[in-house]
Amino acid sequence: MTTTSEIGRLLYGSPLKRPRNAILTLGSMGVIIVTALYWLFSDLGRVDRADLLIFSKALAISTLLSLVPLAVLWALDRREREAAWLFVLAFVWGGLIATGLSVRLNAVVPALAIPVVEELAKGAGIILLFFILRAEFDNMRDGFIYGALVGAGFTWMETAIYVMNAAITAEPGTPPALIFAHQFGVRFVLLGLSSHALYSGMFGMALGWTRRLTQRRQKIAVPIGGMALAILAHSINNALLTPPTLVESIPPQLASRLPSATTWSAVWRTLWLAWSGATLRALLIFLPFVGLTLLLLWLSGKWEVGVIKEELQDEAEAIVTPTEYGLIERDSVWHTYRLDKADKKRSRQIIRAQNELAFRKRRVRSDGDNPDNDVLVSEWRSEIVRLRAQAAG
Repeated sequence: MTTTSEIGRLLYGSPLKRPRNAILTLGSMGVIIVTALYWLFSDLGRVDRADLLIFSKALAISTLLSLVPLAVLWALDRREREAAWLFVLAFVWGGLIATGLSVRLNAVVPALAIPVVEELAKGAGIILLFFILRAEFDNMRDGFIYGALVGAGFTWMETAIYVMNAAITAEPGTPPALIFAHQFGVRFVLLGLSSHALYSGMFGMALGWTRRLTQRRQKIAVPIGGMALAILAHSINNALLTPPTLVESIPPQLASRLPSATTWSAVWRTLWLAWSGATLRALLIFLPFVGLTLLLLWLSGKWEVGVIKEELQDEAEAIVTPTEYGLIERDSVWHTYRLDKADKKRSRQIIRAQNELAFRKRRVRSDGDNPDNDVLVSEWRSEIVRLRAQAAG
């Protein structure tokens, strides 16, 4: 359970600490959330009971499949792991708010504008997290994680809607199992991190990059460029990667007898052909975007390792022992050191606090201030001492 002190650290320096800003921000959020939920559930309320049951089943399957990208993002966020409720908040924004806004707005804009609508709807949530979590949104890796979470949430809800719509428009007698297999096959590729998670992840990385920039012009240009890149990738997907129809994705001999093709072999064959085809198309078209994302994540990891080494080298032994710093010096981009195998939970807590201390010191230094005078720096040092006392006890 998140404590008050943890929430205080999360919101340190946040505009929400000022009553006027908090009222305006929360009021605006309330209007957006109510509008999005009303649009989403009013549209779902127009379908009949049988189609709503299909939607419910599809949403349950989509929830299970979404655990894969969530697990990947949780593992990626290992150096300064955020609170679980923040993961849920970002995911829910993409799944309920961004989807709710997009479903209604997409119906009144040209097809070419759909990527713009959806990326802006998702981007609004990422920007909100960026400004509210000033003490936690540190770099490109944080940005990718928050952005990909919003995108994964969008895929979660959108897939269930697509399954329901495919069932409504399918030829009479088409087995629902094949519709499910086809839709989930084409929409959950690359560990569920393709499409929306990738687009929003790139925009989030651009926002995270601005934490290291000093010029106002750059801080404006980089996020705009990140949004443009997300819209471009989304537009390419819509133009070149339109998923094949159910009949196009399965063998002709099976397509000719769809009404009776409900065997497990037919379902698995449809799932495999849809998934493998969509994966191959995604890799061919999105290779530059995936390559750029991996490169920036690697560079962000190098930056994190460098900051931790530099900012913790002059800390007192009560904060970082010589043995611990020796492990820190041998740390790498894709590896995180461990302190005590017998008490893994306490070890992770101490390492996280040390990393948070390092990133906070760098942030304060970048702002031209003295870290020793910063309240949050002092709190992280006190947290490490407290955790050591608990471990000793």
